[in-house]
Amino acid sequence: LTTIPPGPSGQCQPHSAFAPLSSCLWLLWEVALCGEPLVIFSPDYPTRVAGAVLAVTSLISPVEYMGDYRPYFTIYDGDFEYYRNCVQSNAISSQAAIFGVTNPMIMQLWARFPTGLLLR
Repeated sequence: LTTIPPGPSGQCQPHSAFAPLSSCLWLLWEVALCGEPLVIFSPDYPTRVAGAVLAVTSLISPVEYMGDYRPYFTIYDGDFEYYRNCVQSNAISSQAAIFGVTNPMIMQLWARFPTGLLLR
């Protein structure tokens, strides 16, 4: 696996990323704090997906998010096969990971992902 530095480097504004989803902030806070896996999908907005991933990791501030987070995860990522196998074998449930995805093919392959968020 590739080593990713923990937590976003600057302050993130979760309000702007989740303005239409304010009722879900508590659930997203719990997902980040407990280290549960989360995939955030939007078919049209890679910048928004990346911002949402960083916003989720910053929801638990000042606690540092120590899981793997990928603001923009593609099928060309070196760890794609590893995570695909984890999802298919349900081993992803024990991993602290947050992914930002815009490719619908990943969503089809990860149909068994435990927690997902769709941004429109």
